[in-house]
Amino acid sequence: MFFHELKFPPADDAAFDREQKKLLAENRGLWGNPNSHDQVTAIAQKLSEQADGDYHGMALDGIDAFLQKQDKLLYQAFLEAQSAPAGN
Repeated sequence: MFFHELKFPPADDAAFDREQKKLLAENRGLWGNPNSHDQVTAIAQKLSEQADGDYHGMALDGIDAFLQKQDKLLYQAFLEAQSAPAGN
């Protein structure tokens, strides 16, 4: 997602954030441990180093801010789920 968002900035930030919250909630296991930022950064680094990959040579500038945003969006998704009426 980090590189994809860099290559293809969203036209509608609010709609993008809504969809990203859904993705994060569905994959919350990746974000639920103390090493999640390191793991995601390592994955991004590998993708950047793959000679034949779509993201070859892309810098990781801004990944810390990206990861913090992901944490914030996941927390917002959690709060929204907590405040949703039962049965939804």
